[in-house]
Amino acid sequence: MAVQELGEALNHTIEAMTYEITPDPALNLTVYLDDTDSLAQTKAQILYSIIDGFNKGLSGAKDIIGVIPQSVNPEKFEFIDFFAPGIIAMSVMTTSLFGTVGMNTELRQKGILKKLATTPLTRTEWLLSNILYQMFMSLLSTVCILGVGMGVFGMKPYINIYMFMFILLNVFAFSGIGMLITRYVKEAESAQAAANAVMFPMMFLSGTFFQLEMMPDFLQTLAKFLPLYYVNEGLRAAMVSLDMDIILECAIVIGIFGLAVFIMGIFLTSWKDD
Repeated sequence: MAVQELGEALNHTIEAMTYEITPDPALNLTVYLDDTDSLAQTKAQILYSIIDGFNKGLSGAKDIIGVIPQSVNPEKFEFIDFFAPGIIAMSVMTTSLFGTVGMNTELRQKGILKKLATTPLTRTEWLLSNILYQMFMSLLSTVCILGVGMGVFGMKPYINIYMFMFILLNVFAFSGIGMLITRYVKEAESAQAAANAVMFPMMFLSGTFFQLEMMPDFLQTLAKFLPLYYVNEGLRAAMVSLDMDIILECAIVIGIFGLAVFIMGIFLTSWKDD
């Protein structure tokens, strides 16, 4: 009903103002646009708005409908709110990846992994115990990052179950990758180099430090094939925007990836080969 009344009011107003509208302007301003300039249309629109306001001022016209912009986010978010979830994701990735690689290569060199074949410990139990240890270390680093962000920079994140879910999925995914690396790379130095080769591209291409829109289109496409991208986006959605669609999408992607590398780690881990 309100929409219908607004439409009728607009029709009456337009009819009342029709007699004031002149078919041709008194003065035409020619604007030359450079088609090769990507901002040409934007500049032209700004100029049109200025001229339109000038014309309204001279004719004494009044605006009938106004626009009041309203943010969908009731709170004002700063760069630290974007930055901190990416740092948490990177910290958990680094802890899980290098913690797994470092521990496994050290145990292999000391011959401890070979002795596990004589114990009732299964491969699944070994992997789960490793992941639980990395989860504990990751939670410590997360608490430190949140403490600094909230205490020093005034960050106000949402602390909820979704944040811890993405931390757990992050640990599963990158601990599994670490297990796969140490399965095929025997020496500690080579394993660390392989871990760096996995970590650094994702650190800079997954939107950890800056928005993906700042990168070329082909790098934005590449980023969506990296697991850290979905951890970053999922944590930001959980801690900042509470966008359930993004949370669900990212959780499914990183959950499937983490489950896949975990299952691969179970089948590829062998005490006898070590």
